[in-house]
Amino acid sequence: MNQIELLYQEIIHQFPFTRAKLDSPCDPNWHWFLDVVFKNKLITVEWRPNQGFGVSDCLDGENCVYGEGPDKIFHSRKDTLDEIIRLLNLPTE
Repeated sequence: MNQIELLYQEIIHQFPFTRAKLDSPCDPNWHWFLDVVFKNKLITVEWRPNQGFGVSDCLDGENCVYGEGPDKIFHSRKDTLDEIIRLLNLPTE
């Protein structure tokens, strides 16, 4: 299992009240995408093997524009998960 698949698993197990969708490419070495929705808020994560995670904040429905690139880049899965939790204001207890 790669890093974005592990992130997806963490999200659906820790936060079953969210909706999460993982899109895998035909070539597993290409870009993967993970959308996480909570209370009509959307976060999109793009993962590139050997490069890290790009997080796009689509909270107001206008921030995400196709092709613009991520708002923030993280190299660790933990930092990416922490940012998703922060942006979506997910309850952690």
